[in-house]
Amino acid sequence: MAARKSSRQKTARASRPAPTGSVSLATLGKRAKAGDRDALAELVARSGDADQKVVIAATTAIANAGTREAHEALAALALESKNSGCRFIAMKGLDRACKTHPTAIELVIKLCEDPRVDEDDYPLALLSNLVGKDAALGRDPRVLRSLRRALGASHPYAQEAAVGALGRLGDTASLPRIVALLDQEERGPDLLLLVAEAIVELGGGAEELARLRAAKARVTDDESSIEHAIEKLARRVEGRSRP
Repeated sequence: MAARKSSRQKTARASRPAPTGSVSLATLGKRAKAGDRDALAELVARSGDADQKVVIAATTAIANAGTREAHEALAALALESKNSGCRFIAMKGLDRACKTHPTAIELVIKLCEDPRVDEDDYPLALLSNLVGKDAALGRDPRVLRSLRRALGASHPYAQEAAVGALGRLGDTASLPRIVALLDQEERGPDLLLLVAEAIVELGGGAEELARLRAAKARVTDDESSIEHAIEKLARRVEGRSRP
């Protein structure tokens, strides 16, 4: 006859943590927030689940953890996850983290150094916003390299974010490449407006004005904002040509 288990053995068994694979996402989220790296690793694993609801819930739990390790996990997911919903939640989490955690800003800078982000819109848009709030970031050579590279991004919003940021930063070295974007006839007035504003900010002259007018002629929509930028540039060019 088997001996009865002592009360001490029963207590030890009851207090033993359940395997992470059987723990709810809510519980894992609480553990990750408290710094449990195993729980965080399990949430990352579940962010690759076949069920989209699980993916969103797991990624949201990582974003809500708020630890440095959680932010690092979000940056990795934003770059490597094949699930667009996961990447979006991950970037939202990083975006929120940047407001209170300087280390998260560094993660965004490193994230945008990878050319794979040019296929998405959120990473470079976030970097552009950060530069808009703190121009000192634009003096970081890594940031400039990423924004210049993204002038050729495959995602239109990533490309637009790069144009806007480089214009605000006064990166005159990028002017020729920005003007060259006017040749992208398949792109509409959104990019044209950003290019027009960047040309004005970067001190474009008569040649840039002529190319801008030619590009504007291809746009059928009535874009008064573009026309305003053209007029501003035209007044500057006219002022330069006066004796």
